[in-house]
Amino acid sequence: MNPEFFSKQIKRFYAASPITSIQMGAGLGLHFATVLVAPAHFLFHPKLIQQFYRIPTSLLMLSTQTWDAAQKAFQLFYYQAPMESAMNEMDKNMFLETQLVIAAMVVGMELLFFSKSNIIRQGRSVIVTPYLLYPILEQANRWLWAMTTHPSNVTNVFGFALQPLHVTLIMSFAGGWHSLLNSVKGLAISLLCAQTLSLKRWNGEQCVNWLQTQALEAYQFLLDLQTKPAAP
Repeated sequence: MNPEFFSKQIKRFYAASPITSIQMGAGLGLHFATVLVAPAHFLFHPKLIQQFYRIPTSLLMLSTQTWDAAQKAFQLFYYQAPMESAMNEMDKNMFLETQLVIAAMVVGMELLFFSKSNIIRQGRSVIVTPYLLYPILEQANRWLWAMTTHPSNVTNVFGFALQPLHVTLIMSFAGGWHSLLNSVKGLAISLLCAQTLSLKRWNGEQCVNWLQTQALEAYQFLLDLQTKPAAP
């Protein structure tokens, strides 16, 4: 193992995708910090909004579980880093703008839809369960990746070539109900972000228009399957 080789690769990765590099480092660092301090001190809850520091830490921390944090760090390397690099080639501030807009929308959505039913009262005490905001941020970025990435960027799984949109859909359902709910939130946020910043695909097509076309084509495909006559 050549330390100089790895050092060059790390520097090259950071130069191409600095924000994702910082996010990976901070996310893993915050995770391992929970070994010394209870994770709840880093997490978000609308009832604890006055403790402002919880917003950036809950957006950055990848997970409270070590194996899950490692998986999410790899996913950042796999899909977000290339997306950042591609966006920076078009406009060096584009990816930073998307992350700031998405982060603001994640926090705003959680505050907007928060209700008193999300808290538990025991006498005069109020019990809240803080949670990570990163899963919603992750889903929003994954949908953004699906909308902006070139179709030639495929993931081969058991001989099947899956495009980014297919991977995003599979990952949305793979994690169960909670993951699906976060994916729906992430989809809404990514569409709002893409519309706000007028994000375009590699060929100049508006991201929002492209996703609408894909949804209509999928809907038409399902209709055709239902109306297709049975084989004799």
